[in-house]
Amino acid sequence: MAKPLRKRDQEGRAELLFAAYCGLGVTRTLRSLRESLQLAGGTGGWCPAISTLEKYSTLYDWQRRSVLFDRRVM
Repeated sequence: MAKPLRKRDQEGRAELLFAAYCGLGVTRTLRSLRESLQLAGGTGGWCPAISTLEKYSTLYDWQRRSVLFDRRVM
C-alpha cells in the first residue's frame, strides 16, 4: 500500500495534474485527463484513479481555475 503524500507533495502533484487538465482545452473532463495520462504512461509512472482526480479537482478548485485559465489563453 502506498504511503500517504505529505501536503506539499500532494499540492505539487495536484498542480502538475491541473496543468495537464488545462492543456486538454475547453472540452476537458477528468476522465479525458486520466485517459491522456494512461496513454502517456502516467505521471512519473503513476496514473491517478478518477477518485483521486475528483478529490484534487474539488480540493484545489479546478473548475473555477480552469475557467480563469481559458479566459487568459483565448
